[in-house]
Amino acid sequence: MKILIADDELVSRKLMERILTGYGECEAVESGTATLEAFKTAGENHKPFDLITLDISMPDMSGLDVLFQIRAMEKQKEVPADKRTVIIIVTASADKDTIVTAVQSGCNDYIAKPFDRDTLAKKLIKLGLVNPSETGSQKGETSLLKKSARVNDGSAAPPVRPEENVIVKAVKDVIEAFKKGRIELPAFPALIQKIQEVLRMPDVTLEDIAVCIEQDQIVTLRLLSMANSVHYGGQGKVKSIVQALTLVGIKDTKSIVSTIAMKSLYKADSAPVKAVMDKLFLHAIATAYLARAIAKKYNGEDEDTIFLLGLTHDIGKVLLLHAMTLNLTAKGKFPEFKLDDIMAVIQTLHAGFGGAVFQRWGFDEILIKAVNTHEAPGISADSRNMVMILYLANMLTRRIGFSMFEEPPPDLSDVLQLLSLNETDVAPILAEVQEKVQATAGAI
Repeated sequence: MKILIADDELVSRKLMERILTGYGECEAVESGTATLEAFKTAGENHKPFDLITLDISMPDMSGLDVLFQIRAMEKQKEVPADKRTVIIIVTASADKDTIVTAVQSGCNDYIAKPFDRDTLAKKLIKLGLVNPSETGSQKGETSLLKKSARVNDGSAAPPVRPEENVIVKAVKDVIEAFKKGRIELPAFPALIQKIQEVLRMPDVTLEDIAVCIEQDQIVTLRLLSMANSVHYGGQGKVKSIVQALTLVGIKDTKSIVSTIAMKSLYKADSAPVKAVMDKLFLHAIATAYLARAIAKKYNGEDEDTIFLLGLTHDIGKVLLLHAMTLNLTAKGKFPEFKLDDIMAVIQTLHAGFGGAVFQRWGFDEILIKAVNTHEAPGISADSRNMVMILYLANMLTRRIGFSMFEEPPPDLSDVLQLLSLNETDVAPILAEVQEKVQATAGAI
């Protein structure tokens, strides 16, 4: 069986490739354009793909657009229905309308993230790509989950890694608990809301802002530390919040206060998890400063809102990691797993979960959409500016070492062009943000 895996997200792509490799020859691509090119080349070589797993959200072109074009090419070449490539849409949201549209556009089935071997195996058997063994048929089960399973070309399917299924189940348990209200979400930091309210007051003074900040002792001490840092040049002379406000400025003060307040959500009960949380926090700070700098350059979005969006865009990842750690620890299973495997599962659906958290917190619809799609928003001329800015900021963190990924970002020329920016605009922004992140992280 010849298989094409299309997903711009590295972790999800590698997971799918690892599962499907035992069932056939796999080729992996990371964009809609590359998917179409691979499909055309395979057809021209008279070696078409038997199966394509197609992520619905990719930055250059949506999976639905790719699906539509593939079916149009098959129709043009008069490929019989039973000879057409089987296409499985992969989605993180499982939104009913999206799935209906995908089916109407010609997909054969869909699979929701996070997926595991068991779920994928059942889809392959249902679609007639893999045959169950005699033993599996007699028991009404698939043989793909057994080490002795065989695929339709006679090769052995890879054995199941039990830990993968446990991790996926833990994620699903967390999401189900969230949906049913059994999981207690942390409240959005009250100090951030209070600062916003104070700044909206007519004739607000530095003293009014200082009184608000001084209600939180930890934030007060860290803000004073920041003002006295080399970056702001206080040199130990700043003794009050009013002085800090004068030196740092109201805009930077608001950003710093928001950053300090959000830090409380990055909690961990073990050193390995704390190390991951620290990296996630640095990534959040970098995304926030990059988003604000891009918004300022673009001159079309509220810089304070976009900063807060950048600071909180990965809240789904943070809360899932914390909840999963508690879940697996309570079952006595946490020491059995590699943290990288846990993060790989979280990566596949944290954006949708984060969007749900934003909805619960009462954020505007455009902010919810930006968080929902920040990994792969399907950039086009119709995309909202805030969505594009967050996506660009999130990707640019990879260039300055504040991302969870070491791989370079995908081609960003389209989104830069839509925001009326170019690579010469990006270089000074990256230099400025790198300095700010280091200063902020050092003080906090």
